Amino acid sequence: MSRWPQRLPAPFGGVARMSKYRARPVIECTRCGYYEQVAQKPAQCKACGGAVAVLIWHASSFEFQRWCELRQLEISGAIRDLNRQVPFDLRVNDVHICRYVADFTYHAQGALIVEDTKGVITAEARLKANLLKACHGIDIIYVRKRNRK
Repeated sequence: MSRWPQRLPAPFGGVARMSKYRARPVIECTRCGYYEQVAQKPAQCKACGGAVAVLIWHASSFEFQRWCELRQLEISGAIRDLNRQVPFDLRVNDVHICRYVADFTYHAQGALIVEDTKGVITAEARLKANLLKACHGIDIIYVRKRNRK
């Protein structure tokens, strides 16, 4: 039996299905640097006992790897203003259509860069990318694993 649940509780009492792609989440402690793959967010860090406030939740191990790469680039000065999980409201004619949450945003060479780490680019992701381009004039850079087409 898989240790990953097939169904997760959704807001407002509904039930949401887990993604069929099953990315394994990773938590990272900002105090001691400890990280591990987990099924749900723990109450505290196993290594230093840090509270929930110092734990960063990454949706997948690939997203965590990219976060580490971007942090190194920020430290070296190649990029600046690195942020995670930045929401963009997508509105057409003052009507809220949906919200797109970018994995990473940063400034490189004076331009705003929006990155999303994806194993599989779904139809929903393509739609939100097109809406973001139409509403805000921002292109999304999809970062994918090297062994995928």
